[in-house]
Amino acid sequence: MLIVIVVVLAVCSALMFYLWRVCREDGLALNAIASIKTSSTMASEETWLYIHRKYRAVFCAAGIILVIMCMALVAYVVVTGDISGRHGNLWWIMLLVGCMALLATVIPVGIVADRDAARYNREHGYARCNDR
Repeated sequence: MLIVIVVVLAVCSALMFYLWRVCREDGLALNAIASIKTSSTMASEETWLYIHRKYRAVFCAAGIILVIMCMALVAYVVVTGDISGRHGNLWWIMLLVGCMALLATVIPVGIVADRDAARYNREHGYARCNDR
């Protein structure tokens, strides 16, 4: 069980670092898979690129949090020898704390990014995605 969780966390972390790199270099193209998706950020391609370039650090922060979660679980397995996760609740607590840290990072940034996108749209004359 723990091995599956470690692999999933590692893949998610790699995805976050990939998104960070794409946002930093080319800009993340408008998509429906992975991004900061709100009606304000999706109002135009220009708004989308502006927001994802400005808030790209959230992807890096999420990747770092996921790496720390992954390393904490690996350390748990190495120290306790409990590869199945059956001998204690410490690994659940580590996952819970990591998830709380991830949410405490991503949700506020999403709210701020949405407000910033709404301001950017007003300044540049774009309607929100739902207003079209």
